[in-house]
Amino acid sequence: MPPRALRQRLKERQDDLAPLQSRATDDTAEFPVLRPESFDEAGTAAFAVQPAARLDHLGAAVLAAAVTALLVLASTAGLAAMIGAVAVLQAVLIAGWLLALDQPGVRGAAVIAAASAAAADALLAARDRPSLAALLGVYGLAFVALIVHQLLRGPVRERVASAMAGVAALVILLGALGSFVVIRRGTDGDELVVAAVLAIGVALVVGHLVDLVVPVPRFADGCRGGCRRCWSARPPVRSRRYGGCTTSPG
Repeated sequence: MPPRALRQRLKERQDDLAPLQSRATDDTAEFPVLRPESFDEAGTAAFAVQPAARLDHLGAAVLAAAVTALLVLASTAGLAAMIGAVAVLQAVLIAGWLLALDQPGVRGAAVIAAASAAAADALLAARDRPSLAALLGVYGLAFVALIVHQLLRGPVRERVASAMAGVAALVILLGALGSFVVIRRGTDGDELVVAAVLAIGVALVVGHLVDLVVPVPRFADGCRGGCRRCWSARPPVRSRRYGGCTTSPG
């Protein structure tokens, strides 16, 4: 490609990204961003970390610590306590998930999610040997229920694909929480659950606390997380409603 055509194409690309970059900068001006000009002559990043409200990381760290403590105590208390703790977390997950997504047909989605969670817990706890095979049947019936739910919404249905995808992901996560029941039923299950929960919980708490103090390195505007969120290479666009970090189209 000739240099003149290449420069023209780059300019058009920059013009297309200008609104997204300006929006991300307006929303996250108080957070340090990793830029080429942020490096000194020695190649060391020099950030002027400005005080900012990062209560989202603090709240997430506290929530992770609370869930970790709940599962650890339930595992040491016995199988019945483990099932009760998982049921509580599933109820909280259903409420938070549906509230955050704000998708149509929320009542039917709540019924499907609650029924799937109850069926998964009952089957995983009642089988003769610990196994996750029962989840296949739960997921299959839940998929049929998702289709019937969308058909019952009436002739005018909006956001069908996103609604089905959101509830399907929720059902899968609810079944995944039930895996703690299966692990607890196995040999040395209490120790295995404690080890797994502590590893996940400590990693989440430490990650959020690190981002609370100094959220670097930052590879794109609009994302409050530092090294925990280096998974995305595309420039994210900050969600104004939920304070999250979503990737831009393209």
